[in-house]
Amino acid sequence: MLQVLQKLHSSIEENNIYSSIRKALAMLMPALLVGAAAVSLMNLPFPGYREGLEQLFGGHLFRMLDFIQSSTFGFLAAFLVMGVSYFYSSTLGADKFARIMCIIMAFSAFIASHGGPVGSLKLENFGSIGVFSALLCSVISTKIFYELYVRSRRRFRSYWEGTDDAVIVGMSSILPYCLTLLVFVLADILIGVIFGASDINALLFGIMDVIGRVIKPNLGGGILYVFLLQLSWFLGMHGGNLFEPVHLAVFVPYNKDPDVILSKVFIDSYVLIGGCGTTVCLIIALFLFSKTRANRNMAWGALPFAVFNINEFIIFGLPVILNPIMLVPFILAPMSAMIIAYTATAAGILPISVTEGVHWTTPALFSGYMSGGVAGVVVQVVIIAAGTAIYAPFVRMSERLRDQLEAPMIQRAFKLVISLENHRAAKLLTRADDIGVLCKTMLSQLREDLENENIPVFFQPQVDCDGKMTGCEALLRWTYRGNYVPPPLAVAIAEQGMIFDALTDYIYRVSLIAMVRTRDTLKRKFKMSVNISPEQLTNTKFIIRLINIAGDYAVEDGVCLEVTENGTLTHNENLLENAMLLRDSNVSVAIDDFSMGSTSLKYLKSGLFKFVKLDGSIVKEVVSNTRSREIARSIVKLGVELGFEVVAEYVETGELRDELAELGVKYMQGFYYSRAVPEDALAEFMREH
Repeated sequence: MLQVLQKLHSSIEENNIYSSIRKALAMLMPALLVGAAAVSLMNLPFPGYREGLEQLFGGHLFRMLDFIQSSTFGFLAAFLVMGVSYFYSSTLGADKFARIMCIIMAFSAFIASHGGPVGSLKLENFGSIGVFSALLCSVISTKIFYELYVRSRRRFRSYWEGTDDAVIVGMSSILPYCLTLLVFVLADILIGVIFGASDINALLFGIMDVIGRVIKPNLGGGILYVFLLQLSWFLGMHGGNLFEPVHLAVFVPYNKDPDVILSKVFIDSYVLIGGCGTTVCLIIALFLFSKTRANRNMAWGALPFAVFNINEFIIFGLPVILNPIMLVPFILAPMSAMIIAYTATAAGILPISVTEGVHWTTPALFSGYMSGGVAGVVVQVVIIAAGTAIYAPFVRMSERLRDQLEAPMIQRAFKLVISLENHRAAKLLTRADDIGVLCKTMLSQLREDLENENIPVFFQPQVDCDGKMTGCEALLRWTYRGNYVPPPLAVAIAEQGMIFDALTDYIYRVSLIAMVRTRDTLKRKFKMSVNISPEQLTNTKFIIRLINIAGDYAVEDGVCLEVTENGTLTHNENLLENAMLLRDSNVSVAIDDFSMGSTSLKYLKSGLFKFVKLDGSIVKEVVSNTRSREIARSIVKLGVELGFEVVAEYVETGELRDELAELGVKYMQGFYYSRAVPEDALAEFMREH
């Protein structure tokens, strides 16, 4: 079952349309949050509250809240049109100017699909009632327009060479814009001719009217109603607005009928606790069974609104919509609520509610007491417990599935980082795809682990030609939700998340403490190497702090700072001054990944670097590649002339060790001797070597 869901989930996640919709919904969280707060404050379930609010301060406070609601929920469809078009056009390869044109096109198509200002277009169409048509228009118009735009630009490119890019895009968009707009105008006309509906929304409401004639106020009709309501939400349509005609025609008339169980009050009080999907149960399940901080944070954010039966935050934020794992509990939880409450009422345990004073925003337990007394409260508790039990296994299944999908995504992010010379060029935290989302959550976890000092540091031994351990290199061994994170990826995330200095400081302190403990236990000195970036070497305050820390542990002569050459050692006066500070403090400095780069050669002449570590690509080919062997020989010779020692990494075979020793390399590290190991294993290795 999990494998089937994994394949389905992966296919949906990798679908550009779905990912664009999900990202657009995520970007709407501020509007949803503010709008939900306004709705809650306008409809607090206290007798006379709304009437009093409308009179307070001359009604200005109520109007202010109404304005906030209208400017957020009231333009939900408009926001979605722009957001989905932006993200979807980026997946098609559109540049920044073309994406702007796609947004303009999508908005025009949305207006055209409602006949424009002279047709059926009303302000309410821009709100939640128009979400479904917004999704359709944004996706279809963006696809059609961009395909036409690419052809147009390619065909007329020579006409506009040397012109500003914005002008080129605008001129190239004229014909694609006209043709795409025509498609939606004709579609709107055809809907009117064929179905007699003014627009696509009217067509949907017409379908709802037909459904309303089928649904009856009994248990079977209620279950059918709940199923269709939940399914519409899952597919991205605002079920509450879409099924409002059914709600009004089938259930509202029986609010005061003592002979009919299913009424609007009954559904609001017992079926839609926390909103459609009985989402208060989902939130409780996240609190009780989720093992991820992100999900629990989402539950905390959604809880204040779910109390008042507003579910947009959790529906769009988790998300629930288009999430195949959540489809089953999203439908089953309210269905079970319907069956439990209906059975209790039919058995005489729960009285039939004949009051209209229970507003849909009334919190659970209060609404139960108002509609059914103590029995109503008890029934609601049973419903919430049952719904939570239904959601619980799917919450855990969702997290297990996510864990399985994260490992390959981490590898994708790692490959992206190592494919670029500069880690920052990957822009991991600003990406709009799944890698961007993953890296943001990884940064949050890395920051938390750093604050809790819960980041493992391992040590890879360095030995001389006789096999005696002379030092070791401190290496990051961080895991994210049980998945190993390659150090270059962790470093890139830390750099872009502005916590790299703090991470380096932590690794440095942990390494020095381990060195002191091992040295004191075995009564033997050795060199501890810790990696820093070229930018950190130019930061005087940072370097002075490292020197002071080494002084605190009295190990200055045992510390070596490795500066990675692939970070580019560009000429910088601070770098030279800081390197001299380190030398004068007896702290060694090494160039890591050295490959005869011209920038590094300039610094080697200064005599400030005591060690040079051969680039791994050279070391690996010393046996098989004559050029690599001669480069290594030249660097060793250069070391003799300029007074620095050469260290070789990635020594994995005895043959490679012998070849390097013949070339004059004195210090080596690699799998042939040992992998990176924890502190206790390092001490054991040192006893044996």
